[in-house]
Amino acid sequence: MWVCISDYFDKRQIIIKIISSALASAPTSALANQENVNSLDIKQLQIYLRHKLSGQKYLLEMDAIWNDDSAKWIELKDLIKVGGMGSKILVTIRSNSIASMMGTLPSYILVSNGHSL
Repeated sequence: MWVCISDYFDKRQIIIKIISSALASAPTSALANQENVNSLDIKQLQIYLRHKLSGQKYLLEMDAIWNDDSAKWIELKDLIKVGGMGSKILVTIRSNSIASMMGTLPSYILVSNGHSL
């Protein structure tokens, strides 16, 4: 799954993006579910997301994270850590402070031609 987070942290929209990304790899019957997802309130979305990820092994890339409010990230991580053994979350950021807040592993700094990206 791939989700662009960007600079504005809207928990409801992030959950919808994660669910949408998960449904994109599902059979075509999941398209009807996508329309229903947009009409759910935040509590219903949280339940749906947990159900969708529960016990499933997944790789989730959260791209372009700018928000450094650790309380918001803890809430989101609590929702998605229901996956099966071996599930991984990869985050891309541009700030070392965000990397240290998010990570359980040391960050990996990408470089190109000797310059940090």
